[in-house]
Amino acid sequence: MTLVTDWFLSLSDATRKFAGMPDHPLLTVPHPFDSLSEAEVIATADKLFDQVVGAVTAKALAPVRAR
Repeated sequence: MTLVTDWFLSLSDATRKFAGMPDHPLLTVPHPFDSLSEAEVIATADKLFDQVVGAVTAKALAPVRAR
């Protein structure tokens, strides 16, 4: 799972496809992230929490394919 700002979503999507991982989960946060207040960062983290847990556990439970 990769966390990116929405500004870099297209680049991140192209990179995961180029790397042969088109299903690698991407989660986005607003850009620029560093200008958010502490309250906004906490609110964003609260919104993304279930998605992060889902992406991490789905990846951990997915079968590993030998290359």
